Amino acid sequence: MGNFVPLWTQTNLQTMNISYIIRIESRTAPIAGVEQSYVPMPFQKGSAAYGQKETRSSQGSLYKCTLSFKIAGITSESEAAVNRFRKARNIRITDINGWGVVLGGSSIRLVITREKNIEGTPGSFRGYKIKVEWNTPRPPAAESFI
Repeated sequence: MGNFVPLWTQTNLQTMNISYIIRIESRTAPIAGVEQSYVPMPFQKGSAAYGQKETRSSQGSLYKCTLSFKIAGITSESEAAVNRFRKARNIRITDINGWGVVLGGSSIRLVITREKNIEGTPGSFRGYKIKVEWNTPRPPAAESFI
């Protein structure tokens, strides 16, 4: 399936070159002690973006990271996918080279928000804009998503 590393892995910081994102998957918390499977997210190809911003203080650095993407169309299926994704404990991202990262877990809390867009002009975007944010004291291993 690909080469996945936890987001906080520092040994792969220099070797990872995450590029064009081809897969975003989510997994909820275990139910009755049973790990759940990753479920693919039907996102609009080419819409995924990753960013990080470092804030320094007397206590050290804090990295605010953001993953965003779009889901085209407002249907009952896309609504169900968005609602399922908002309950994610882990998110797995894969790039075109098969490399990926796993976001979230017990030590990194993901904040997932959605925006429903119904724009009235021809050719405008109609669907969901999803944003995942988290803070971490360690620089993320995923340096850039293009």
